[in-house]
Amino acid sequence: MIDRQRKLFASLNIEELLLELGIDYKNPTAHQADWLPLEPFDDTEYDCRLPEEWIEYGVDPTTGSFNPIPGKGLYRDESGSGFWRPVLINGYE
Repeated sequence: MIDRQRKLFASLNIEELLLELGIDYKNPTAHQADWLPLEPFDDTEYDCRLPEEWIEYGVDPTTGSFNPIPGKGLYRDESGSGFWRPVLINGYE
């Protein structure tokens, strides 16, 4: 079941899902009030790890070295347009 969920999540495109909800970060004139609210990120019901556990997940057990964790982040260019880009997570505060 968990592997099926991982495959499903890996196949989803966050930008397309947000566009279906009417949230378009590419539009530089959009008001921030129209963007994705922060409340869904506070919902821990579907989290498989705590933030500290994600960071521990990046530690190589054989060498003890840290490998940044891949993710997606919203980048805004000079014009104000937003783009989802691959990011590497190095820590959590």
